[in-house]
Amino acid sequence: MSKILAIDDDSIIRTLLTNILTKAGYEVVTASDGESGLELAATTNPDLVVTDFQMPGLTGLDVVTELQKTQPGLPVILLTAHGDVALTIKSIQLGAYDFIEKPIQMQELLDVIRNGLEVSRQSRSLTE
Repeated sequence: MSKILAIDDDSIIRTLLTNILTKAGYEVVTASDGESGLELAATTNPDLVVTDFQMPGLTGLDVVTELQKTQPGLPVILLTAHGDVALTIKSIQLGAYDFIEKPIQMQELLDVIRNGLEVSRQSRSLTE
């Protein structure tokens, strides 16, 4: 079972993500901010991270940047209510796997997660 770390400062979004992903068969751990999300990533070794872009303290881009240093290749999906082409490009350049706009479309999220996990599996099998 793949483990997904969901980071969002909005408790409603965390609950929504937990419900959707658990029903889809994933193990879910959650954090309410970037700092605790990075700590959880270090201790739980998730297979994929879904993080909000705009949070107090560390932003989603900060989370992507730090995770690329500590866990290179870990797929990170950014969620945002502020769709912006420049932001999307910057997030991908920093190492984000993908970028999804809120409100979250359940099927889109599940498709992106499934694809991200498959790319990660293929990448790991090449390096082993």
